[in-house]
Amino acid sequence: MRLANKTALITGGNSGIGLATARLVLAEGARVAIVGRNKKTLDAAAEMLGSDVVAIQADVTDVEATEHAVATTAERFGKLDVVFANAGIAGASPLGETSLAAFEQIICTVDRQCVAAQQAIHFAAQGVLAGAQAQVRGTEVQTEGRAITRN
Repeated sequence: MRLANKTALITGGNSGIGLATARLVLAEGARVAIVGRNKKTLDAAAEMLGSDVVAIQADVTDVEATEHAVATTAERFGKLDVVFANAGIAGASPLGETSLAAFEQIICTVDRQCVAAQQAIHFAAQGVLAGAQAQVRGTEVQTEGRAITRN
């Protein structure tokens, strides 16, 4: 198990890529905190994932809520090794028809997740490098999370 005795925080961990990542990280031996806005899907995901998971309801665009999620993870598990900045905005609009407000919400969601990575460094046992990116593909703006741990 490559992640035995590691702790991971996954934003957007209550569905989609984040939930799939939580499953994989757990299978590799890590303890996991999943963060999401929707309490119903968050609780369902946590129940499905099992006892090595803590579910934290938070909106990553709220800096205080994100800081609380990071601190809660570190308090629960004693440290934090990985941040997977994955939260995104569901929905699609054709390129050129996306309102400025919608585009700003997407960018805010991506940018504010960097707060989680920054806060995590304080709690990191061995260091964390994390980030998020946004890219345009065809007529969609897609956000992706990524994280790298150092040994």
